[in-house]
Amino acid sequence: MILLFRCLYLAETTPGKILVLCYNITLASYLRECIEARGLASRVTVSHFHSWCASMVKRHGIKVTADRKEYPDKCFSTLEEAVNSGKITRTGYDAVLVDEGHDFDSRWLALIARLFDNASRSLLLMYDDAQSIYRRERALNFSLASVGIQAQGRTSVLPVNYRNPKRILHFAYAFSREYFEKHQNREIPLVQPQAGGEEGTEPEILRCASERDEARQVADWLEKRHVLCGHWSDMAVLCPTERSAQQLQDVMTLRGVPFATCFDREGKKTYSRRKDVVHLLTYQSSKGLEFPYVAVINASFVHSGAADESEVIPVLYVAFTRATRELLVTCYRENSISRHLEDFA
Repeated sequence: MILLFRCLYLAETTPGKILVLCYNITLASYLRECIEARGLASRVTVSHFHSWCASMVKRHGIKVTADRKEYPDKCFSTLEEAVNSGKITRTGYDAVLVDEGHDFDSRWLALIARLFDNASRSLLLMYDDAQSIYRRERALNFSLASVGIQAQGRTSVLPVNYRNPKRILHFAYAFSREYFEKHQNREIPLVQPQAGGEEGTEPEILRCASERDEARQVADWLEKRHVLCGHWSDMAVLCPTERSAQQLQDVMTLRGVPFATCFDREGKKTYSRRKDVVHLLTYQSSKGLEFPYVAVINASFVHSGAADESEVIPVLYVAFTRATRELLVTCYRENSISRHLEDFA
């Protein structure tokens, strides 16, 4: 990962401490584990954005009163107020790396920019508009200059994708291209990814008769991959909601296939690749992660609150591109998404 290599470089070339921020709790857990494995835990701190806000106000002795649901946002607004008033001017870190920056809204980035010296290049922002899935309106519909980040002349476009095999990347992009072209971001140009990986195998797309049939076929696929690779931890099942994986969990339990879920906050905080289990995550929680074998299940699921079925396409693109070797896509609901998937079967 580019961010990890950047951390290694900064750790070797700068004496100070480095902060890594991201929005995804699961990704923060994974990055933290990677940093610890490289012996950099004393120099590099990895944090979920709102957890960092909470730690900052606590460190400066500022009390935050709010219920559990509102506490994260309250910590942010309290920190923002303290920074704007000059009460807090330093973070204790010499550099900050923002991963998955497309998930940060303007006020978050403005706060980070005020606390870190952009002129000395102590701020690195990693951004991929194709992976803006939490709130489309958050996806950099503002200029970086407006939040205090002087990016002009300092940006680098990384068009080559080395994570995914060519066939998986080409499928994911072809499936999503029309949506991306219609929703192109004015701040970041649309760049068609160039595949730098191996050719790989074609994604397997299965139209299942029912949710139960889907669970059975996915379990079969997992068992066959385990025979090939010998490691359950090389596999992940990605689903739109926790409920979508319930029948699969039942089948896996009956067959003795070990798995760990990453659906609640505790599961996300304790996520670890050291455990030899199949990882069950939502599409959103898989952002920034990668696995050799990925099964994307219930792919034609559309949330009842969606204004248009095509809204699920960006999150499916993210899910598809988590696979570094083989990809299985299953669905059983009939709609425009299932019909679009059949075009690639």
